[in-house]
Amino acid sequence: MTSFVQRIGRDWLITGGALALSALLLALGGGRAPSKGDRIPVALTIIPADEKNLGCSSSAEVAGLRCAFDGEGKPVAVTHPLRPFVTLGRELVLISNLFELDSVEDFLARARKKRSNERVTLRCQAELLGTLRDFGVHWQAGDPFEKTKSASVLRASECRVEER
Repeated sequence: MTSFVQRIGRDWLITGGALALSALLLALGGGRAPSKGDRIPVALTIIPADEKNLGCSSSAEVAGLRCAFDGEGKPVAVTHPLRPFVTLGRELVLISNLFELDSVEDFLARARKKRSNERVTLRCQAELLGTLRDFGVHWQAGDPFEKTKSASVLRASECRVEER
């Protein structure tokens, strides 16, 4: 027969073990990394000028999408070019179709009408299409391209605009 003190001690030991296991699972991550074809949430900020300023340079394609500039930095004809963005989690991603979404087009139209360059947050759903490696990015039209090792390529499908 166990005493009351032994039972309390055992209960605390079990509770402590469960907390340690939970912390370990949280630290190591319980889920799998997203893979090609997955729909993933993406949060980022934009200003209206980004539509004209953001660009990437590469001759490679991912899922039929490409940058608006070739590997030498020369413009190429592209309907929905990949553009670089940094997510709220500080991850560089290349996204196509973002500025063509109705919610983003509506925001841009309002901003142009007010002549505003206000920054807004976009909370989007996007399809992970793959990874582009060894490309260049610029954050201001006309600036030289900064060499970059790799980034996920996404196609935006819906975005909610959060104005401040």
